[in-house]
Amino acid sequence: MQLEQAIQRFLSAVEFEYGYSEHTIRAYRRDLAAFAGYAESQGARRLADLDLELLRGWLWERQNSGLAASTIARNVATLKSFGGWLEQRRLVPGSPASRLRAPKAPRRLPRVLADEQMTRILARAARRAESGDPEQLRDHAVLELLYATGLRVSELSSLPLDGLDLRERTARVHGKGDKERVVPFGRPAATALERYLSAARPLLAARADDPGRAGPGAPPPA
Repeated sequence: MQLEQAIQRFLSAVEFEYGYSEHTIRAYRRDLAAFAGYAESQGARRLADLDLELLRGWLWERQNSGLAASTIARNVATLKSFGGWLEQRRLVPGSPASRLRAPKAPRRLPRVLADEQMTRILARAARRAESGDPEQLRDHAVLELLYATGLRVSELSSLPLDGLDLRERTARVHGKGDKERVVPFGRPAATALERYLSAARPLLAARADDPGRAGPGAPPPA
């Protein structure tokens, strides 16, 4: 059977038999058209010409053309689906695409807030804390400490009270691998923490003791 004929039969199957989405069908059609063009340039026009070397050659060419890893991964998925269908229909003795591996997508760096954005957030939290509301005092202290120390949220949420030294303005943190480190912080974070610990935390702890009064985010009593 000719490769082009097999591709058309596969596309008809995924559209009318399997009910794949229009988006998936378009991606399959685009990828397989590009692959068929490459295969023809290599003199491979029949299903009998399909082998792992041909598939890898096409993927290598596309990777060298500068396509993103996510696009190459989609190409691999298309070839695997096509190869699996060919094998299921007994049009080939085994799918050469089964040994293909998709490239790993590069890890994106986390987005960070600009100084100006963070300043506005802290100022807004400080204004809300002026109301004396215990939850606003807690949120302001959390934001100030995160900004001052660069702690992970998981590290802050597991930070015990005895890990804070307000006089020395340091936090003793257990991070990954249970490694301990001491992180300094400045006066704004210390002031927010003092207000939270003296005025807000006792009220939130009392709410936690009384289920009928517990509000959102109330911490358990120490």
